[in-house]
Amino acid sequence: MLRSDLTQVLQVAVLTAILSVPLCVLFKHTFGVHPLDNLPGPASASWLKGSFKEMFSTQNWDFQAEMGSKYGPDPLLELSLGRMLYTFDAKAMHHIFVKASIPFSLSRLANAWNQEAMSYEQPPGVQ
Repeated sequence: MLRSDLTQVLQVAVLTAILSVPLCVLFKHTFGVHPLDNLPGPASASWLKGSFKEMFSTQNWDFQAEMGSKYGPDPLLELSLGRMLYTFDAKAMHHIFVKASIPFSLSRLANAWNQEAMSYEQPPGVQ
C-alpha cells in the first residue's frame, strides 16, 4: 500500500514538472522584459528555425548586406534556440575580443605535454 502511494506521488511530481516548464517559458516570453527587445532585426522566415538558414547558408552575402543596411550595425536575429545579437561594429568587436578578453594561459598539464612533445627529435628530412 505504501509503495503504490509513493508511486502515485512520484507520478504527480513528474507530471507537474513536465507541465510547469513550458508554462514558465511561455510566461517568461510573454511578460518578461529583455534588453534586446528594443533592437531591430529581420523577421523570422520560420517559427521553428528562425533566420538560421538565411544567416548561415553558403549564399548569405545578400542577406547580410540587407541586414546591415536596413537594421544598422547591431541587428537582432531570431534563431531556432532563441535570439542572437549579430554585430558589424568594428569598435564593439575590438572591445569584445581584445579589451574584455580573458588572457589565455595553459594549464600545467598542457605545458608539460607541450614540453614533452617539443623534446622529441624530428625525423631526418623534416624541417
